[in-house]
Amino acid sequence: MEKFIDPDACRIVVAENKKRVEDVIQILDNEPRTGILGLVDADFDRIAGRLPVSQNIVMPDGHDVESMLIRSPALDNVLVEFGSEKKIDSFNSDPFEAIDRIARTIGCLRLYSARSSENLRFAGMDVSQFIDRTSFRIKQSEFLSEIKRRSQRPTLDDVQLLGAMSEVDNEEHESAQLSNGSDLVAILSYALRRTFGTNNASTVSEAILRTSLRLAYHRSDFENSGLFQDIRRWEQEFFGFRILT
Repeated sequence: MEKFIDPDACRIVVAENKKRVEDVIQILDNEPRTGILGLVDADFDRIAGRLPVSQNIVMPDGHDVESMLIRSPALDNVLVEFGSEKKIDSFNSDPFEAIDRIARTIGCLRLYSARSSENLRFAGMDVSQFIDRTSFRIKQSEFLSEIKRRSQRPTLDDVQLLGAMSEVDNEEHESAQLSNGSDLVAILSYALRRTFGTNNASTVSEAILRTSLRLAYHRSDFENSGLFQDIRRWEQEFFGFRILT
């Protein structure tokens, strides 16, 4: 957000996590005219029908900020920079749709885990363990094995988990709300090493791709977002406070 903020009118404070942002904003809501706006990831809030805890909190258009960036024209610029034109041209479907198809499947299990008491662990998962290199599709059995191993839950039943994922998928949630941005970036990194390019892991690491997406995300992209409109509305409602340039 920093390149879109007016530094003479607004200061960014990083509060580390969503719960802390919400707690701070709710405390400050009781103070007169503080002029503070919180930005948090949506996560699964829109799917669950949960509204922001305050009118002074806004969320990106999709599941999180990374999801919003990768769904913008910024992805095209990253593919030009790191991808192989020959490989991308020979691919039989839209690159983003292929990436999102895998992320959506992961998102179905993430949402099931969030709703249930399974408490599955997804952080640090290695997507190369369950993406088919030839078809660029998820191998569900290998995916479940990776998550069960990471969660230290080897006795979980694959059939039950697949059934739960199918139920979530049949609810037909928008992929923008279901697909996790960190999963999308991890899959993109893999694709630029195997499917859309021939880079080594360090060249297209997730950290580098996050930076590249941010740099490639233009003001015009931001102005087309719901997040931009929400911030502008906030500025109009709280006249005298300005955030955006």
